[in-house]
Amino acid sequence: MSNTIRFCDMSAVGKLRLSGASSHDFIRTMCTADMEPLKELGGVVASLILTAEAEVIDVVLVIRTGDNEYMITTSEENSDEVFSWLAAHAEIKDEQGLIFEGLEVADESQTLADIVLFGPGSKAVLDELSAGTLEDAPATGKLSMVQLDTVPVMLLQTPVLPGCNGEAYELFCSQTGANGIVYALMSFPEIDPMEMDEYAELRKAAGTWFAAAEDAAYTYPDEAGLMRLVRSERDFVGAKALAARSD
Repeated sequence: MSNTIRFCDMSAVGKLRLSGASSHDFIRTMCTADMEPLKELGGVVASLILTAEAEVIDVVLVIRTGDNEYMITTSEENSDEVFSWLAAHAEIKDEQGLIFEGLEVADESQTLADIVLFGPGSKAVLDELSAGTLEDAPATGKLSMVQLDTVPVMLLQTPVLPGCNGEAYELFCSQTGANGIVYALMSFPEIDPMEMDEYAELRKAAGTWFAAAEDAAYTYPDEAGLMRLVRSERDFVGAKALAARSD
């Protein structure tokens, strides 16, 4: 990893908001990952979302943003499919009515921006943009609401880029506010912008980006080398079909 501070505008990725008292149960049902990292506010975990036949729809990041609220970021290519899949399952009923009562699934891809800042010195940049009000560097398990260069930002340390000595952050803000953030970052001579394709290559090398998501063809977790994102408790959509593949 270079010592240069880099940033990438990842706003093209999908950003879905899940909220309501049953949101945790829904996340557990639809995602394959270990849920332990999501116990705390700001917890982040990479996960698969599977079809009922255990085919990978996408690799996503799940972020706990509130007591009964989560954000799911998807690949750009599969955002619509993931949203449709989750929205359809949110409406499933049994004899008593909706299984996930009070659950809301919203697509915020067009209204919410996502900027990644990483590399040694990133925390100092954030501290300067916050006019020294950033008391502590945000860490996994801690979500910070800050104001950077007059723009309200949800700030989170991202675990998906190893080799940054903990200095890798995701900044979520409004699409209009993102223009100001990008302009402010560009004012630092030590910061270099990065294209999304280049950032994706870094994530692929780290094993936190699903290369197959760029292909229209479905694949299976075992074929894609993604079983590390599957928890031992097989109680998620696609679990039965996945178990049958190993029989």
